[in-house]
Amino acid sequence: ILHGRDLLRENIGKAIGNGQTTRVWQDAWISLTEQVKPIGPIPENALDLTVTDLLTDDLQWNRKRIEEILPMFATQIQSIMPSTKGAEDIYIWQPTQSGVYSTKSGYNTASKKGTICKTDAAWSKDTNKAGLGWIITGLPNQQIHKGAAPQDLVSTPLVAEALALRLGITAAVSLNLTKIRMLSDNQTLIRAINNDIQIKEIFGVVKDIQRIASVLVDISFSSISRDHNEEADRLA
Repeated sequence: ILHGRDLLRENIGKAIGNGQTTRVWQDAWISLTEQVKPIGPIPENALDLTVTDLLTDDLQWNRKRIEEILPMFATQIQSIMPSTKGAEDIYIWQPTQSGVYSTKSGYNTASKKGTICKTDAAWSKDTNKAGLGWIITGLPNQQIHKGAAPQDLVSTPLVAEALALRLGITAAVSLNLTKIRMLSDNQTLIRAINNDIQIKEIFGVVKDIQRIASVLVDISFSSISRDHNEEADRLA
């Protein structure tokens, strides 16, 4: 599994309905905005608790039970309003008020985490030539590196996008960066990298990207809208 899923893991939480599918110790449910998880030592008889075990039969918080098991979080937990009608728990994207993930919110979250690399490509069907562009920035919007390169004999726009991303991640490694967020406006490419989906025309390039990514300490791959990729687009 690639590190590209880290961004989601770091921002996914649970909103409590009836508490039946949320694990007390493993899931982020105590805060709606942060990755707050209770820590041990965990009593042996409480290892497999779900949040429903902290509720009474009428789906109110069991104050005594909470103070026995999670005294440090008792006030915070009791401020959560579970469903009194038994609605199921849901996964939420913590950075947004709605709890629903969007490309824009994913981009904004990634860009706040530090160094990012945006890549893009321009492709000509008539000549089968492509222009590849990438730009690496830190915070606050500090340009670290940018580059552009022409490429002949490029069969499709998807191949061009993959080649641009490979150049971008190669540049990041050459700069001795260890943590970076790779951003592209091509969702097909990002899905292929993150989910190890085989697409024959970019098979070799994607494998290169995954191999290069394995030497980095923290890396993710996310899709962004074209509106948020103007810097790389101008370079391509």
